[in-house]
Amino acid sequence: MLNLDHYYNLINYNINKRIRSNLRQLTGIVKIFQMFQILMLNYKIVFMFVSLLLNQEDKKATCLHKN
Repeated sequence: MLNLDHYYNLINYNINKRIRSNLRQLTGIVKIFQMFQILMLNYKIVFMFVSLLLNQEDKKATCLHKN
């Protein structure tokens, strides 16, 4: 008589192991994506700040040029 419970448990264990490893990979990908989003947000903020500064410099230069 084959021990079906044993095989069932083995198959179940392997499936669960695969699911867990896939979930781990997915969470890793999500973490990388979140880090990338944060980086892009920081770059956007820096870019906006620099463009504001450059706009002010341009305004100063045009004012000085008019005078």
